[in-house]
Amino acid sequence: MNPKWYQLYLSLLHIPFDLKDERDNKVFQVWQAFLKKVCDEQTYLSPGESSAVALFNPKTAALCYDRVWLPWVDGLSPYPRSLTFFGNTLWDHLAIVFLTCLSSTEFPESVIEPEWTPQLHDLVRPVGEHLRKKGRCGDKLFHFTDPFALQPQLAREGFASMAREAARIYQKTHKISPVPIYPAVALRDLAYKPGDASVVVSALRNLDIVDEHQLQWDQVVKFRQDPKAKKSYRRLLHWLDKEMLGKSTAFVEDEISSRMEDYRASLRKHGISTVKGVLERTMSGQMLAKVSAAAGGAAGLTGEAIWAAFAGAGYLVGDAIVSVLQAHLELQDELEKYRDISFVFQAQRRFGTKR
Repeated sequence: MNPKWYQLYLSLLHIPFDLKDERDNKVFQVWQAFLKKVCDEQTYLSPGESSAVALFNPKTAALCYDRVWLPWVDGLSPYPRSLTFFGNTLWDHLAIVFLTCLSSTEFPESVIEPEWTPQLHDLVRPVGEHLRKKGRCGDKLFHFTDPFALQPQLAREGFASMAREAARIYQKTHKISPVPIYPAVALRDLAYKPGDASVVVSALRNLDIVDEHQLQWDQVVKFRQDPKAKKSYRRLLHWLDKEMLGKSTAFVEDEISSRMEDYRASLRKHGISTVKGVLERTMSGQMLAKVSAAAGGAAGLTGEAIWAAFAGAGYLVGDAIVSVLQAHLELQDELEKYRDISFVFQAQRRFGTKR
């Protein structure tokens, strides 16, 4: 387990309860019972289902992934259990503790940017409602102590590593590989440090991305029931695929333009609001080599027209800027070399800004 991630959560588990105090004792008992209930309600993936850990934008992720990590509470969760997955690992226990703390008390700005916190409300609101109702406690369920004030960088890095750590643990315990999804490039970059492994970052900038704030769960459910819309969404997210390799710049430009139009049409059809933003996908060099081999080409981007056209500052396709960059990261294990490493959906406006 990532040491910084583990230290962050250990500090949360040491939030003091005075069990002689009637209120604290009640909250503690309710919290223990709730954790047991939620963790007993495990939900697993079926063979072939895709999955993601998107702590800040679960609705956006649920548009294109079969399952998204979400704790499910009968009668309280605003989303159907069928689109969730949830295990009974140490990560699940600690993530619930942390996210509930984050949504129910003031979190130091030295640890997390304020605009990221509103995205968590749908995810953990049922937890807070349950605790406040059963424990008869106020808005602030917990109070943070010294570890956050004394080690803000440790806390920031631990927080950023949550989704990546989930992918590692779920592969080890449940043999599934959820993809980490982030709301900002800066948060993603805290989780992935420079290293020796070759990776490729494909990006679409000034793209109409889904507005997580405006998106409703009933819209997500209806979108998922539309196979054509879901396919159009996925095809744009994975635009750098075998169909693009070995093709001319003109073909790639036309194909991206076509996929963007299908993508926008699918969102308009279901009344899904968008904002201008950035979509970034990071995959390993080995994964791209497999894609290239499947397309009958050389292993990698060397000599590809797509690399020559879209490297560096990028290439204007419609009103979006398309770019493909190579980088080197420190990867945790062999698994990260053969799947999508991460996605970023970043709105250009601040997440907390009102319309």
